[in-house]
Amino acid sequence: MTDYAFVLGKNWTLSIAELLEYLTDRAIDYEIVDYSRTAIILDLHRYFEPRELGDIQEALGGCYKIGKVVSNFNKDLAVRAFPAEGNIHRDARGRLRECPWVDRIWGNVKGKKIKFGFSTYPLVNYESDIDLKKLTLGLDEWTKRTLSEKGARRAVYYAYDDTDPDNPDMPNMALWPQTVAEQTLYKPPNSEILILLTTNRMYIANTIVLYDSMLQKYRDESRPYVAAEISTSPKICRTLLNLAGARRGDTILDPFCGTGTLLMEGALLGMRVIGIELDGNTAQGARSNLKWLGKDLGEHLDYKVVKGDARDANKLIQETVDAVAFEPELGPVFDNPPQPKKAKSIIDDLIKLYKQTLNAIATRLRPGGRVGMTLPVINAVGNQVNVDVYRMTDGTPFTVRKMLRRSQLGSQEKIDDRVKLYPNRETLPERKRGQVVQRDVLMLSKS
Repeated sequence: MTDYAFVLGKNWTLSIAELLEYLTDRAIDYEIVDYSRTAIILDLHRYFEPRELGDIQEALGGCYKIGKVVSNFNKDLAVRAFPAEGNIHRDARGRLRECPWVDRIWGNVKGKKIKFGFSTYPLVNYESDIDLKKLTLGLDEWTKRTLSEKGARRAVYYAYDDTDPDNPDMPNMALWPQTVAEQTLYKPPNSEILILLTTNRMYIANTIVLYDSMLQKYRDESRPYVAAEISTSPKICRTLLNLAGARRGDTILDPFCGTGTLLMEGALLGMRVIGIELDGNTAQGARSNLKWLGKDLGEHLDYKVVKGDARDANKLIQETVDAVAFEPELGPVFDNPPQPKKAKSIIDDLIKLYKQTLNAIATRLRPGGRVGMTLPVINAVGNQVNVDVYRMTDGTPFTVRKMLRRSQLGSQEKIDDRVKLYPNRETLPERKRGQVVQRDVLMLSKS
């Protein structure tokens, strides 16, 4: 079996778009087996070594865990075994109590000390027909019993963590990546086991690699120069790099580099990075951050940060770059929604800035190169005001490269309408609750 499970970030559509773009760029053959709002199952058509999966995980901004699928069942089995309401079907529980995944994950367990834990990922944020808590703890208990019966010296499990701080009313049935790392559940003979519920199936997968949240937190807090108001999240930076088609060894440009977060992420992925920043103090801060990162890694990083205007990129840098990724100036910060007329005026000014910047970077971007960028969406009084991407690219050598292309998705006939992906998207939303200025994500190709 060559099916692999990818646990998605909260922006599940963008996570899937990034993953499929990453695989397509590297000519990694795949077929979508199934998906939900929390995970996607892909047949990668060959076995991937843990090191290879680690490289994929490290590069992705919208993926938290990758596991190998070891079993799958009709979802109705879970509904009958652990119904949210109604009678329990003992025959369904009997089938799950057999725990066929134990042999496939561990093989011979005789004499071994084993730590494990199940993490459950539902179709959406909940499952109306299944008692997720009982399902998760039930498989924990039955797996522990099976391991003991097969001769394990000791078997203990870790239950799911507290509720999601962003959604305190929503029960969380999954172990945080930090917990999995701290308890070394991803290192054999230990295991984190994923329960992945889709429209019609329940998949069981063994976590192979996961997002290192503690390392990311350390880098965020330890770098010498921080300016939260102009800093983009590291995970979005990696997503933008992947949408731009950036790869190890490439030279990438961020013409609005700010404190250098995207440059740092590119450098961590083995890229040569160039940044342009209008403010002199912030440009020096970006240099300080990159210098600190090189010392922390014990490696020489190939980077350059120049003070200047993004619209003068063709004058400020002379070398050809392979990809461009950035979060541009998004306009003023609002405490309250502005009037539509004011919002439209701001967007009009920003379109001029973006158009001039795209024409400048086009002279330095290689033929066929790509741009991954964000765009502002202003929640004005009564409606949203956003950037017309075709007006922005008119008069530039760039065209919109659509995401979630129909050729990437395949058939979705049997997918629940709540999770159905709409193909050929020009932009995808990247939203933060409560902010007046939101973001869209866009991918461009140089013609």
